Amino acid sequence: MIVHPDVENYLKELAPAPHPVLEEMEKLGSEQNFPIVGPLVGRFLVSLIQFGHVHTVLECGSGFGYSALWMATALSENAKITCIEYDAKNIELGKEFFQKSINTLARKLAKIPRIVAIRNLLEKNVPI
Repeated sequence: MIVHPDVENYLKELAPAPHPVLEEMEKLGSEQNFPIVGPLVGRFLVSLIQFGHVHTVLECGSGFGYSALWMATALSENAKITCIEYDAKNIELGKEFFQKSINTLARKLAKIPRIVAIRNLLEKNVPI
């Protein structure tokens, strides 16, 4: 056991349940044996952003944007997330996942500013 079950349950209560795009990304990561942080760490990242009132995120080695998408669910409308990734295939995959997430997040999350933050990232052509 790496994480005590009480800690895991606590983190699950803090952050929203994953939506279909995150689940699709998890499946891809598993199929391709690509390292992603996973849903528990994703929830932990969300709680860090919420508790710290974070407005700027820099992620180095973003892959196809799994952890960035988790963090984006917690960011406010005027927040900024910068993702650094060298692999062109991962960058394109990340952009596709973020574009897909706009519609699903709008249905799943109560706070619309999160959707606006993701849309702003795409409109500014921020590399994922």
